[in-house]
Amino acid sequence: MNKFFTSLGPFVLTAGSTLLLLLVLLSGTYDHTPLDELFYLEADTSGISGAPDTSRWTLWNRCSVRDGDNYGCTSNKPAYPFQPQSNFGTTSGVPSDFISNHKTYYYLSRFAFAFYFIATGFSAFAFIVGVLALCSRLGAGLASFFSFWALITSATAVSLSIATAIKGRNTFQNAGYNAHIGVKFFAFSWAVVAILLLSYVGFTLACCLGRKKNRHLGDLSDEPVMAEKSKRKPFFRRSKRDKGITDGESQEQVMIAHDEEPSSHPTYSVPSENDTGVPPLNNYEERSSFERGSFRPFQPRNERLSNEPVAV
Repeated sequence: MNKFFTSLGPFVLTAGSTLLLLLVLLSGTYDHTPLDELFYLEADTSGISGAPDTSRWTLWNRCSVRDGDNYGCTSNKPAYPFQPQSNFGTTSGVPSDFISNHKTYYYLSRFAFAFYFIATGFSAFAFIVGVLALCSRLGAGLASFFSFWALITSATAVSLSIATAIKGRNTFQNAGYNAHIGVKFFAFSWAVVAILLLSYVGFTLACCLGRKKNRHLGDLSDEPVMAEKSKRKPFFRRSKRDKGITDGESQEQVMIAHDEEPSSHPTYSVPSENDTGVPPLNNYEERSSFERGSFRPFQPRNERLSNEPVAV
């Protein structure tokens, strides 16, 4: 399968996740659609002194509501803490749980912003490196790495923000106020998690499928190369196998040539035990190097006596 088309799907998904993360991260910062429609919690605050009838909380500020959109937002502040008593500057009418457990809401909301910010950075890096993934395994591996961490950080951010929203909603409702979480905000957030999961799997497959198969597992693409290498002989010396075959062939050719040519060397008779009274020699004996002009393999003495001519 072509690497370009294998990595194209994860690349497009990463672009989508980066766009959604930017929308979630910048929610409430501008009075324009869709940013003015995103919030993680909306509650009835008419019973709180100095607060509007309905309030919405985003990652950057607190807003009022007009025609279903964010309106009259406070100045943008990164990691805006969710603390109604601090947000409105009063404790009158504020549910008691917000006051007694103010640190819990404070750290949940602020860490949620931090992880959204980190997730956006990882997703952006995965998108940029994804361009290299269209043509190389290295790019796919790097994009898979950044997609993985974008997935982890975004899932953490969504978990923290939804914990903040649900805990705040329950506290408002227990105090008799109407409250609900932002559907679009968390729909975009969970969509980011799902998209990054698919993107991570896609880049990982693009990286792994491009790797060459092991020839021991049936890949025949390297067999011609291996066969060509096996035909090559050592440059400075011959292998033991080739040397043995060559020497054996040469020795055989020399012996045949000497057998065909008449011997110019004199023959010598070998005295027997009856003539000399000397006991016979061992079964294996080295023959004269001058005999027939070459060396021959060792033979038993009895066989040599039967094969060699005896001078009379």
